[in-house]
Amino acid sequence: TSTAVTQGDLDQRTGIERKDELGTLARSFDTMTASLAARNRELLEQASKLEGILQSIADGIIVFDTDDHIITANSAAQVILDELKEDTRVLSEKNGVAVGQNGHGSARQNKLDSDPLTASQRLQIGNRVFSALDAPVKMPDGDRIGRVVVLRDITRETEVEQLKEGFISSISHELRTPLTSIKGYNDLLAVSGAQNLTDQQMKFVNVIKGNTDKLIQHVEKLIDIAEIQRGTLSIN
Repeated sequence: TSTAVTQGDLDQRTGIERKDELGTLARSFDTMTASLAARNRELLEQASKLEGILQSIADGIIVFDTDDHIITANSAAQVILDELKEDTRVLSEKNGVAVGQNGHGSARQNKLDSDPLTASQRLQIGNRVFSALDAPVKMPDGDRIGRVVVLRDITRETEVEQLKEGFISSISHELRTPLTSIKGYNDLLAVSGAQNLTDQQMKFVNVIKGNTDKLIQHVEKLIDIAEIQRGTLSIN
C-alpha cells in the first residue's frame, strides 16, 4: 500500500484491522493517505479555477519559474507568440523574454529581484504595439518563486494617440502662420499709423497686438507639447 501511495495512487488503503501496534500504524497511515487525497483534490480544484481564470483573461500572460523557464502561457499569450514568431527577437531584446518557435523558452534575469513591480513598457513588434508589464511572484515570506509577464495589445490606442498628436502638431503650425502675419501687419499699422490714428484707434491696435501675442504663445506651447510627446524636443 505504501508503495502504491508513493507512486501517486491515493485511493489505496491498508485494510488492516488489528489492535496491536501494526493496526495503530495502519490506521494512522490510512488517515494520512485520506488527508493527502482530500488535500490533493482541493489543490486540483484550485489549480483548475486558476487555469480557468488565466485562460479567460484577454491579455497575454506568461508565467516563469525561479530558473526563468516558462511554466505556462495562457491562450492569448500563445496566440501572440505564434503570430509573432519572426519578431520574438525584438521582445527578447527589449523585455528579457526569449521564446522559441514552440512557445517554450527562458527569460533572462533582470532587476525584478529588487523592484516589487516594474513600470509598463511599450514594445513595437512588427505592426503591433504591446504594453508589457513584468512583475515578480513571491511567497508571503518574500521568497521569489517566479515572475509573470503580461502583454496587452495597445495597437489601436497607439494609433489614436498618434492621430491626436499629429492633429495637434498640424493645427498648431497652421495657426502660427496666419497669426504671425496678423502680428506683423498690426505692428506695421501701429508704427506707420501712429501719427494718423486717434487714441481710440491706437487702443484697438494695442488690444489686437496683446491678444495676438497670447494666441501665438498658446500655439507655441501646443507645438512644444507635440515635440515632447514625440521625444524630439531637446533642452539646453
